[in-house]
Amino acid sequence: MKPSIKDLVDIAQQLDEMPEPPADERPVANKKEAVRLLREPIEKLRAKGYTPKQIAERLSMLGLQIATDTLVAYLGDFKAKRRRRKPETKTGGRGKGRGVGAGAGSPDASTKGTIEVQGDSTLA
Repeated sequence: MKPSIKDLVDIAQQLDEMPEPPADERPVANKKEAVRLLREPIEKLRAKGYTPKQIAERLSMLGLQIATDTLVAYLGDFKAKRRRRKPETKTGGRGKGRGVGAGAGSPDASTKGTIEVQGDSTLA
């Protein structure tokens, strides 16, 4: 039996009334967004001495299939974007504006849009 116009209107109304899914269950749009959300723990691994290849392999084992070159490119994109957003201001020696600016000193300015990972984040 084919649905009637009334049936479709009822279906549309029921779909509109559905609540938003919980934020943590929302799928990420793409791999670049996933890497952006994992940027902080990835950068911690880099600081520990892990290579991009090792990190990409571990991400793939954990369910985020990503090539090393893609991971490196995405991380480079984020760094370039950060550099463009925070231009240094020269004050001409007047002392105004040093160390002060949009987001300067804000504890979450550098971690906005990242996932905080608790516990041991080693690859072993």
